[in-house]
Amino acid sequence: MLPTKSNHTKDGCVTTSSNCVIWQGPDLTCINLCKGDTVSDVVAKLATELCEILDYVNISAYDLSCLDLSVQPVSFDQLIQVIITRLCNAETAIDNIGSGGSGGGGGSSVCPDDCLINLPSCLQYINDSTGSLVITTSLTDFVQKLGVKICELQNTVGIQTDTIEQIAGDLESLETTVTIIQNSIGNLPNVNINCITGTTATQLDDAVELIATTLCELETTVENLGGDDVTQALLNQCPGLNTSNVLVGSGTMQQIDGWITNPTTVAESLSNLWLTVCDIRTAVGNILTNCCSSICNGLSIQLEISYNSISNLVSLSFTGNIPSGLTANPLNTVLTVSQSGFGGQTLSIPIQNIINGAAYTFTPSNSLNVLAPFSISGTFYADSTETSCSTSVVSIYTPSAECPVLTLSSDSSTVDYSFTSISTITNYQVQLWNSTQTTLISATSHSGTSGPITGTFSLLNSGTTYKVRIGYDLSGGSNYTYCPYTQISTTVLACIPANSATATFNIIFGG
Repeated sequence: MLPTKSNHTKDGCVTTSSNCVIWQGPDLTCINLCKGDTVSDVVAKLATELCEILDYVNISAYDLSCLDLSVQPVSFDQLIQVIITRLCNAETAIDNIGSGGSGGGGGSSVCPDDCLINLPSCLQYINDSTGSLVITTSLTDFVQKLGVKICELQNTVGIQTDTIEQIAGDLESLETTVTIIQNSIGNLPNVNINCITGTTATQLDDAVELIATTLCELETTVENLGGDDVTQALLNQCPGLNTSNVLVGSGTMQQIDGWITNPTTVAESLSNLWLTVCDIRTAVGNILTNCCSSICNGLSIQLEISYNSISNLVSLSFTGNIPSGLTANPLNTVLTVSQSGFGGQTLSIPIQNIINGAAYTFTPSNSLNVLAPFSISGTFYADSTETSCSTSVVSIYTPSAECPVLTLSSDSSTVDYSFTSISTITNYQVQLWNSTQTTLISATSHSGTSGPITGTFSLLNSGTTYKVRIGYDLSGGSNYTYCPYTQISTTVLACIPANSATATFNIIFGG
């Protein structure tokens, strides 16, 4: 409700719309009224329900022509009374027929029990024993059913009358409540938004405005964090970092267990950053330990790992330098095989293999997945007469595979791809990116299978450049190694000229 003139306020005008006042009473499911609705909604629902009830009891809505009344009823109560009177008269006539009275013929008539009456649709019902629709009944049953319906109607009218009275009472109570709220609306409470204002008491209207302003600023900040700023931060990774050699041991950065070749999120970039920091810390630790003129400076052991799938043997080859004057202590170097989800395997490497560079082979544990990256690491210790030295021995084994040849074709709205699977246990993911490789548009996964693999990216924009790449996991998981991007453009959708037609009209004028 909009503010109107009133004699309940000092200035003669209500200062608050009923849209700003809520119903604090109970839920009224019969009219779909809920606690928390505005007074405008409450009044509208009550008024609608009241109008429907008034329509229901409006006597002008009923056709009484079949009753042939000399005096027409003017109220719903009078109509009910007319029906009851007619019903009583009908029952009296039926009793007379059965007892041989007026119209009964001495009881020789088959009525009322054998007189069949067509039931109106509202009184038809399903017979429980036969399951069929009953559309006719005896005169007695018809009158009884009619009486039951009239009683139900009378009860309904009574209930509706009580409901109308209740609604009227509720409306009066609402009007009183609205008046009280309108009179006190100027005294808004204080709320605590200390995190925004630094104070524990801020007037409600001011607090709402400050919260809205802060929310908009926060939304802008979040959009910036998820937009160009993050994209630019991801692109700030050191050029060539993936293929750069690790500072400790042998291999490249992308061979470190858990390394993500093409990070696309802050979490993935941060993961790579920590792996890089750990590599640097280990290298700096070695520098600090073996610094300067110490004999330990010349101690260096590198490890290379290879795997023979036919013999199922892992081979370790050692290179490096052990300065003269250093003696291995202990004579066996303990290395640990590690892999995500693998319990670990310990190896004891004889000093002769390290000094002579002779390969050391071992059979991997059954629970080690040799088709997924794993690392072997440990520490080599050596002593001189003056000092003790140590150096980290670490290497990461990454299964290698050639990227499959990717074939692409396109039309104005789709890009089709096909390639041949490397092996039956290799899983693939084909990704569709925008031309700048900043947005992943779609990705489709394929389980390992032999032979060609095909797919389609649909609902694309015409005349647009996209980039497609394949990721593969030799072990059948989802730790994909991604191949280079291949560029493809959809064709430009050609316009079709409008059809033309020629019409000839012959007009004949009659005289």
